[in-house]
Amino acid sequence: MSESRIPQHASPQTVAPIVSVLQRMGAPPALAPGLHRALGATAAEDLTANPWLLLRLPGVTVEQADHAAQHLAGQSGPVRPEDPRRRAALVQHVLVRATRQGHTALPQEQVSAQLRGHGVTSPEAAVQEALDRNLVTARSHSDEDIDAGTDAAEAADTPEDDSAVEAEAPTDQDRTYLALPELAASEDQLASGINRLIATSEPIMDPFTARETVAATATRLSVDIAPEVEAALITVALRGVSIVTHAAHMPAQVQFIAGAADIAHAGGGRTTVVTPLAASARALAESLPDDVPVSVYPLAQLLDPEPSAPASPGGTAAVPTAASPALAADLVIVADAMAVDTTTAAELVTACADGTHLVLLADPHERFAPGPGQVVPDLRASGIVPVAELGTPDAPQPLARVALEMLAGRVPAEPSPGHEVVPVTVTSPAEATHRTLQLLTDSIPRAFGVDPDDTLVVTVARSGSCGAEALNAACKAQLNPGPGACWGFDVGDRVVQVRATEGRAAGERGTVHECADTGVWVRWDRAGSSPSETAGPVFVEDSTLLRHGWAFPTSVAHGGRWPAVIAVVDPTPGTGPLPPDLAYTMLTRAQLHVSLVWGADPLVTAGTGVTAAPGGRRHTRLVPAVREG
Repeated sequence: MSESRIPQHASPQTVAPIVSVLQRMGAPPALAPGLHRALGATAAEDLTANPWLLLRLPGVTVEQADHAAQHLAGQSGPVRPEDPRRRAALVQHVLVRATRQGHTALPQEQVSAQLRGHGVTSPEAAVQEALDRNLVTARSHSDEDIDAGTDAAEAADTPEDDSAVEAEAPTDQDRTYLALPELAASEDQLASGINRLIATSEPIMDPFTARETVAATATRLSVDIAPEVEAALITVALRGVSIVTHAAHMPAQVQFIAGAADIAHAGGGRTTVVTPLAASARALAESLPDDVPVSVYPLAQLLDPEPSAPASPGGTAAVPTAASPALAADLVIVADAMAVDTTTAAELVTACADGTHLVLLADPHERFAPGPGQVVPDLRASGIVPVAELGTPDAPQPLARVALEMLAGRVPAEPSPGHEVVPVTVTSPAEATHRTLQLLTDSIPRAFGVDPDDTLVVTVARSGSCGAEALNAACKAQLNPGPGACWGFDVGDRVVQVRATEGRAAGERGTVHECADTGVWVRWDRAGSSPSETAGPVFVEDSTLLRHGWAFPTSVAHGGRWPAVIAVVDPTPGTGPLPPDLAYTMLTRAQLHVSLVWGADPLVTAGTGVTAAPGGRRHTRLVPAVREG
């Protein structure tokens, strides 16, 4: 077996001091591994000195942290809201929570509003304490630049505290934003990298030569390349950084990538295409003609490689390392770019050499990245990066047509003529689960020849009666029943990685290959287009990295593509409308077929493509950071 490993989580001996502190706090010992990951080797000492560091963990409330602090100190009365340790930790907590909602920063007045809601009477002092402890950082930008970014799109996540969002903005010309230091550094790094690529790039060829090259591509592929695609390719040839937008399931995407690769090749350069997940790398590689001079990689593999082959059929690129053709490519195309967050985009741009042409290929109707930021909308709003559109076909493919109709709030009532889209009406979560299993194990394999392992169940959320957890439990019971001998898993279980590690992104899918005393061997789904490209099993020693992976919430599936998808929405009355961009993203994870399992009443609200939670715009700093150079 391969010796490739994913590092072990903290041992019982390592977390024992943290458990001791938690017991003195009256807090659950189960929090110890998470605190070790969040705080490091000095977690026990740090937690003793500041019990509000509990707030570093998702799910811990301010009230619970206050109770733990009071318990640790042995006080009979309430804690002091103005305790400097509490105030500074609360500032950080507000920003950590904001990043989980997709923000990269928050206006200081919104942070102050949330602090007042937690009993802090001097929020300005609290912010200064957090700045002095290097827990947060501050940046000032003009209102005009900030508004360009926040108006670029609206977030879909509901803020925990609406009062923070509704706070009035100051009237001053400049506005102060607070951010976590590492996220602020990533946003600055991304802005700097974009400007570096723009400044150092030279045209690959002149427009006339680019048109000739595109014509040659059309002849070789025996296709008619639309004027919009030709215009986009000329933009790529001339400009160092560009955004190219498209609708779902467009043949023009393949034509564009083929034409761009031919332009780079004719100019003496190499082309690399990257995707957020291995599933999308495999799908894209299989859609490209064999003679297209391009290699396709999962993005995490490119940035932090493990030994494996490129996804491109017949591709010649070596394993991506600091000196490999992948990172030294003259043209880098980021497919499914809407799913790329700020930190990942910053890492990619930094990895690109001076003079590299970078293309963000994006479907703007999709949801924003699961992580913080809205990279494509922000760069588009900056006015610095040119935008080209591939256009919308007059007769879109059935999957694309239904997805676009759902953006307008129109729910399909009947199957499409070729059964590419099939609505399945259910009346209860139990029936939804039953029909999902039936589709996964019988209907889809029989009608489309798609194996259950190549079908993904996509849900609105992780929890709930029709969430990923419940459906994974049902899939486990039917598809691979067993005692869960290794951390709740058995050989043959489908699993998903929930946090990024070296060379592998959150959302990568695999199968448990073998169990051991200290972990499990996982054979991850291949990124290539032939079985010979399958890497050996990887030993995973951290139980918190894996969950069952027959079903994903949409946030985890975003950026991936699978032959067939079963989209499941809780049919229980009162669950609320399904935002159009969420429905669109669920639907467009499928390459060949999607079954829509939901209730009888239309659940999609009519909209323009992005549904806003009340006051829930994503706050970012990328627009002013790029404009300021």
